[in-house]
Amino acid sequence: MKRLTLFLLLALTLSACVIESTTDPMAKNRDEGKALRAYVQLGMAYIQDREMTQASRVLNKAAKINSDDAALNNAYGLFYLLEEDNKKAEEHFLRAIRSDAEFSAAYNNYATLLYNAGRYAEAVKYLKVATRQYRYDRRFQIYESLGNCYIQLNEQDKAEHAYLKALQLFPRLPNSMLGLAELYLEKGNYALSKQYLTQHEAIAKPSAKQLWVGIRLQRQLGDVDKLASYELALRRLFPGSPEYREYEKTATP
Repeated sequence: MKRLTLFLLLALTLSACVIESTTDPMAKNRDEGKALRAYVQLGMAYIQDREMTQASRVLNKAAKINSDDAALNNAYGLFYLLEEDNKKAEEHFLRAIRSDAEFSAAYNNYATLLYNAGRYAEAVKYLKVATRQYRYDRRFQIYESLGNCYIQLNEQDKAEHAYLKALQLFPRLPNSMLGLAELYLEKGNYALSKQYLTQHEAIAKPSAKQLWVGIRLQRQLGDVDKLASYELALRRLFPGSPEYREYEKTATP
């Protein structure tokens, strides 16, 4: 199964000057609300650095202030997601959503968990709610995640709409570009497939999927040199990939 990119990677875009790691927020600040936010931010920074023991320590301090806080439960969810304890991760993401029905990051993080568990229809349900939270500044990634889910559900038209919306909100999304390139290839719209593949290649490093889409596209367009270039790159760079195995099944002897 192709894993959806963890939304923790976008949730962990923290300011480098939030707080020094050796500082106890409560020791410097008697405002419990500010201390709670500082603990959560510090915990998220530790999660980003995969310092899980330290992350657990500061998140537990935050929980002593307010264990129902949405941002705290979202952080706990990410913590347990990395620890591969999906049951606890799910519990905390749902607590975050119940605590703050407009906490968009928790919706998408929970959708990531559902996607990785193959629960695509459930993931769509939560992502669709998040798309209506217009103040959220990363709605483009909500739509990209939605497109990925629709692909798994074999709902190509909805996936196309989601990817296009993602690119409308943020034009430099290589995964949405590649998703559209493959969708249009499968629909037989080779001109649009080439357009989005070219855009993708301009901003992304080669991947097995990118090269496999290129191979299938050039088989239709008939550019022998370009086809050979894609084939050589896939063979050299990704010989153990599922895409290469698919290529071998269809390669001309």
